[in-house]
Amino acid sequence: MTATLTVLLFEDEGYGGKIKELNEESSDQPNLTNEVTSGVSSIVLKENAKKWQVFTHVNYHGAKVILQPGRRYTSPDAMGLDNPVQSMRRFQTMTPGLTVSLFEDEGYGGPVKELNDESQDQPNLTNEFTNGVSSIVMKEKAKKWQVCTDVNYQGVKVILQPGRRYTSRDAMGLDNPVQSMKRFQETGDVKESDEDEKLIDLSSSSL
Repeated sequence: MTATLTVLLFEDEGYGGKIKELNEESSDQPNLTNEVTSGVSSIVLKENAKKWQVFTHVNYHGAKVILQPGRRYTSPDAMGLDNPVQSMRRFQTMTPGLTVSLFEDEGYGGPVKELNDESQDQPNLTNEFTNGVSSIVMKEKAKKWQVCTDVNYQGVKVILQPGRRYTSRDAMGLDNPVQSMKRFQETGDVKESDEDEKLIDLSSSSL
């Protein structure tokens, strides 16, 4: 059975130029310039599409916005962007069992890694994030996690709280990205981070 077409991507504004089609089974798109050299400048989302988060640079970097089902975006400006789309991924509002979301860039951008109740401690996040982790979302049901600026739980350490959004390293009380983290157990040798934002609706397009 053929998967249902949900998204149309066009190289030019006004739905012109090279076209790429996505369906309900399509994977995330970390580098659209492999197929559309200049990036994507207009997009049609069918009524049956999911929300997609689009970025102006490859690998989910740069300016980002969330596109809505049943909408036609005739240009980057119509999407709220100054430049064409070079990468995009399905927008996840709440994955069952998900408790922590890790992002390579500040402001919840770049590659993402998700943790749940059964996830192991993370002794070396640089295996997946070259520069470490610079923003983190903790769901209300998450446990406290101790984050560290060096691998193997070394360097500066702080404790992140459930139900909080840490939009940057500074919001966590750190000068450098997180390179390792583990579930917190009371030892008295680390500080708790209070310089953060209360968790808000993840469906906000500002994410």
